[in-house]
Amino acid sequence: MLLAGLQPVKFVADQIDANASTVSGHWFKDGSWQALANITIASILDLSIPNQPRTTAETLLLQKIPHSHRIDLNRWQLFDLLQHDDEVKDLVLPCQPLNSRQDVEDAARQWSAFLLKSRFEDCPDQPCLIEKCPDGWKITHFYQQTCLDNPTFQSWLSDKYNGTWMLQKYLPTATAQSRPYALQITVQQRHDGAWMAPTIQCMLATESPFACLQAGAEHIGPPFAPIWENVVVSTAHPNYPGLPARLQCLGLVLARRIEELCSGQPMALGFRVLLDKELNPYLANLEVRAAAPTRAARNMDFFRHMAEFAFGLTTISAKNVPEPTRLFNAGHPIGQCPNLGISIRSTIKPEEVAEIIGQPRGWIDLAVGTGGRSTLCATDKSAREVNQRPFISLRIGLAGNDIALPDLGLKRLSAQEEYVGKGLLRWSEVRLMRSARVPLLQAQLHQALQLMPTQGPDMIWVEDIDLGMRAIPVAERLPELKKTMAWLDSVCLQGWAGCWGICLFNDKSAESQTLLEQIRAQSCEQRFFKKIGIRAANFNVKHWEKISAELPELVLLANASTEYQWVSQNLPQVPVLMKWSPETAALLTPAPVNTTC
Repeated sequence: MLLAGLQPVKFVADQIDANASTVSGHWFKDGSWQALANITIASILDLSIPNQPRTTAETLLLQKIPHSHRIDLNRWQLFDLLQHDDEVKDLVLPCQPLNSRQDVEDAARQWSAFLLKSRFEDCPDQPCLIEKCPDGWKITHFYQQTCLDNPTFQSWLSDKYNGTWMLQKYLPTATAQSRPYALQITVQQRHDGAWMAPTIQCMLATESPFACLQAGAEHIGPPFAPIWENVVVSTAHPNYPGLPARLQCLGLVLARRIEELCSGQPMALGFRVLLDKELNPYLANLEVRAAAPTRAARNMDFFRHMAEFAFGLTTISAKNVPEPTRLFNAGHPIGQCPNLGISIRSTIKPEEVAEIIGQPRGWIDLAVGTGGRSTLCATDKSAREVNQRPFISLRIGLAGNDIALPDLGLKRLSAQEEYVGKGLLRWSEVRLMRSARVPLLQAQLHQALQLMPTQGPDMIWVEDIDLGMRAIPVAERLPELKKTMAWLDSVCLQGWAGCWGICLFNDKSAESQTLLEQIRAQSCEQRFFKKIGIRAANFNVKHWEKISAELPELVLLANASTEYQWVSQNLPQVPVLMKWSPETAALLTPAPVNTTC
């Protein structure tokens, strides 16, 4: 059943006939691998070794056949990339290459203990734990400990200055039974680019300190189950609440960041993670080949994912899914929106979507993460069935009620599902979401356009951009803002949207005032920047009258009917976007006209 409709074939580059677009190799038939020749394949799961040069035939075949992607960086290159990246460097155990005796001396000065391990994933791991002693060095290799004086230690290292080894800080872990342990987080990506919630397994060291490596460990199954709790981490630990979701968030954050930094789209990534005494997670090892390296990932769920990935690639090839239609004329930016719109911020039924869109000059406001993909699909379908195209706005970025804001008295709130899965974030982790940076916005917009191929958004806007900018170091905010604004304008210039805008979580904060000044200075260069969304609650009319002349049109965001009534009475010329409910949706319905004979 797992492979129903699929016939697995394995082959190597030398077995490709590029001219005929066929391969030879072995296929799995009647319970065994059997030889076959010159067959056409529908999709490819690329399990080749990173950095291995591709043959001409291999390159030509991959250009023709839908396939998963590999990341052409070895383990050391990836660690070096991550530990120098401002977004994730605090989540990575530091490491350095081993090229000379000086590297070892530098490591010994920085770390009380460190690991010697291979830089390359295709080499079997033979790690050593190295500790400096008063009279020499102690080396632990799996189950065996050896003490060496300094000359003997230097002699032992002499053949390792060959560019194949690296050094990494050692982080000890211990269960309630004082056994070292590690977590294996496997993150899987679907064929359409969406990352799936990670699976997590725990490994306990047998008689060595190397639960974080490929050997010397036993697997005890998924964490956070009864067999795991209080065996590895006590549930009474003050930082235990929310740990399962935080680890899932960590896996997805790392996966997305690697995808952004490396421009690769792997089928799966494997992360070996260690927890310190405060249960803070640190990346100790990683695997970027499509098949994760340990038994933790070699289960039916992982193979099911491989089959679904291949089937998805095959389906895309068979259906020849077109790119979304470019619906907008870059020479005529959209400047006006309806006076009243409905913002979808909870689950909504397809028939309720159709009711909103069916109203004369209807306006529906959507997001990739709120209401689910089904809402975007329902909007695309319903919009095709009405005579007059509705006004569609799309929120991208991070909403203020999706993160933890201790300075506002909010300790823990749900994280945005589409980006970090169903989880909880601490404030220190919010910056990893990069809500105002182009890579996240681009990924969200791309996903939305795929779900709405015939009805692109009339307007896209970055939600709560003031919170998104707060997550970026102060010195980087203006450059990042310029990049984001230039990218938004380019999206409209290409015809993917009619105009763009921003929303503010708190327009009265000092950070928002600074941000508005920066936006005002840049806005003259942005042809398609047309809207600024402000919360209607406690809206200061006099304050905005002073600065609104130099900014795009205001849109007031109302959560309650009383806020809408206030705006209607006091600022009838300002468009209002209402939070959806059956009651607010009724406001779009024209009042019946009474006629007499």
